[in-house]
Amino acid sequence: FLANISHELRTPMHAILSFSSMGLKRADTVPTEKLVHYFSRIDESGRRLLFLLNDLLDLSKLEAGRMDYNFKKSNLVDIAKIAIDELQELGNSKAITINLIRPGFDTIASIDDDKILLVIRNLLSNALKFTPEGKTVEICFSETTLFREDRNIDSIAILVSDEGPGIPENE
Repeated sequence: FLANISHELRTPMHAILSFSSMGLKRADTVPTEKLVHYFSRIDESGRRLLFLLNDLLDLSKLEAGRMDYNFKKSNLVDIAKIAIDELQELGNSKAITINLIRPGFDTIASIDDDKILLVIRNLLSNALKFTPEGKTVEICFSETTLFREDRNIDSIAILVSDEGPGIPENE
């Protein structure tokens, strides 16, 4: 786990350091557009690093049994749109099309918006990371029923599919 998280944290940090170094070395010789590009990449990598650190903090809270939830009625399609907007540039950089398949049913549910957004963002980010250039990632919804103790709970499943290599069976 520590090896994986270290690798995940090093990737955006390496980009931050590389682009800031290029910007510092070339600040007085490159056009403004190039500097804007450097700062955009630094910003993008910094945000990715912040997401990873927040994920790590949430994981430690979850494992310690101290996760707080704020449930309210929200539209899952709207939450998915936010995640797509946040990661659209990553998709564009690889010419990946992100399709949101609107369901034929109501997607209002009692959820913690921030936690669900985090899950969708992580799934979408992984799908974009492993999808080959020019391919497609889709987010869709399905109605389902969960069986808990002695009752059925109507639920909505959020599915993120991609055209990447898939997860090895041993993982």
